[in-house]
Amino acid sequence: MAVIVHGGRRRPVRRVNEKEPADGARGATAVAMNEIRQQARRTAAERVARLRQQRADQVRKQEELSAAVMTALVERDAIVADAELRAGTALAALVSSGLSLNQAARWCDLSDRDASRLVKLVRPATGEGGSVTERTVSGDQSLPQ
Repeated sequence: MAVIVHGGRRRPVRRVNEKEPADGARGATAVAMNEIRQQARRTAAERVARLRQQRADQVRKQEELSAAVMTALVERDAIVADAELRAGTALAALVSSGLSLNQAARWCDLSDRDASRLVKLVRPATGEGGSVTERTVSGDQSLPQ
């Protein structure tokens, strides 16, 4: 309540506003306000839950895509390793046919460095000068040396 001083006398004055109806129905307004607050809290909680779910779905999708990328790269690496092993085996067979490694590299349009690397891939697998037929990742048989 507000107090108005007029002419030296103080008089209590009751203000009427939107929250406090003039008819004295204060209790009903308080209940209505509580219901409004509760509904606002529920709405906010539902919104937060939806946002959380959307973020979780997005993270799950990103994890799946990341796994797909990593799987594809590992598959690519396996295919490259298999192809290089087969190339090294064929190059070693070419060298064992009587060509030097430099000559075989020129025949195959390879640098000497790449030719050496490819042959080294095969040599440790067969041991010291042994002739072993090996299977590559794709299941092809490599040529004996």
